[in-house]
Amino acid sequence: MRTTEYLVKFFNTLAQDETLKRLLIYKPEHSLDNPLDETKADIGMDWDKIDRVILKSPKTDGMDKKPICRVCMYLGFRTKSPNVRVDTQDIVFDIYSHIEGFDEVDFRLSQIIDRLSELLQDKKVAGVNKSTLRTSIYIANPPSGYVGYRMVYKFGSVV
Repeated sequence: MRTTEYLVKFFNTLAQDETLKRLLIYKPEHSLDNPLDETKADIGMDWDKIDRVILKSPKTDGMDKKPICRVCMYLGFRTKSPNVRVDTQDIVFDIYSHIEGFDEVDFRLSQIIDRLSELLQDKKVAGVNKSTLRTSIYIANPPSGYVGYRMVYKFGSVV
C-alpha cells in the first residue's frame, strides 16, 4: 500500500466519525451545551463543513475569520524498521480550538484529543499494524486566539 493510501484511510476515519465532527463544528452556547446532544443535527457528509475543520495539511490560515476547531493531519517522520519490507511512518495531527468560543466554555480541546485517541490509539486504521501514539505536546505558537495540541501517531507501512 502506498503512503497516499494510508493517509486516505486515516482521513476517512476522521471524516466519517460523527462524534469528532460534532466536537469540531458545534460551538457551545454555555458550559452545559453538549455538542453530542441528540437534538443537534448530524453533520453527515456535509463536505463544506468537514473541509473547514479536517484538513490534509498543516494549514492554519482563515481561522481568524470565525471561531472554529480544526484538525490538520500530515506526514511526519518515516524510519526504516529491522524488517526490510515494513517502515515506520508517522502521521501528525495538529488540533486547534478557539479559546474564547470553545475551549474556555467546555474544555473542547481536551474533548477532541480524547476522541482522536479513541479513534486511533492501538487501532488497525491502515491495516498493517496498530497505530500507536509516539508523542504529544502543546503547540507553542498556535494562531492568535487559539490553543493547539500536536499528536504524532506511528504505524508500520509496507515498502
